Amino acid sequence: MAKTEEIILPSDPRAAKLMTVTGWVSRNGRWYGDDERTARYDGSTASECRECGTQCRKGYTMCDACSNKREREKYLALPEVDVPDGYMVCHEETYASDLSELIDELLEDGIFPTSACIYICEPNHAPDFNIYDHLCDVIPSEDDRWKSPKEILEAAVALNKALHEYGRNISWTAGKTRPKASLIAEIVGDREEELLEKEEANS
Repeated sequence: MAKTEEIILPSDPRAAKLMTVTGWVSRNGRWYGDDERTARYDGSTASECRECGTQCRKGYTMCDACSNKREREKYLALPEVDVPDGYMVCHEETYASDLSELIDELLEDGIFPTSACIYICEPNHAPDFNIYDHLCDVIPSEDDRWKSPKEILEAAVALNKALHEYGRNISWTAGKTRPKASLIAEIVGDREEELLEKEEANS
């Protein structure tokens, strides 16, 4: 015999019961349940530096001072080498094909080169062109028989050949070595003498 379903009307006390729920709500009014950490982050406007405990920008784990100190320590741990012929050097977003040129730019910007992080750059070469990766969004995904048309495939092969024959780098990236500190100090010393001479000539 089929079981008869119990009928409960909205007015029936058994239809629902009142419960008290406790949870974290951020300053912005968002509900996070028992996730106190996320609620506090959402309601905050700044963060605490994990190194010194001072205030820093929201979303950052270190203040600018500690971040710069950490970067400087990592920089000083890099090996010092002579700048190879034809290589670029850089400081942050400033690149130059000559160390003296970069030092001049830093001095003009009010940055003392012996305290700056100057890197010897590494060349970036063009990667091979993969026609199938390039056409992945338009190739039939369930058709294993699909092959690139002969003309397109030959053009891709020719492009890769040209990239290999070009041989030179396309761009530069800060590398894992730094110019010798003695060389930087020597160039800076020469620039200081030039600046003093200009000041004396203008006085």
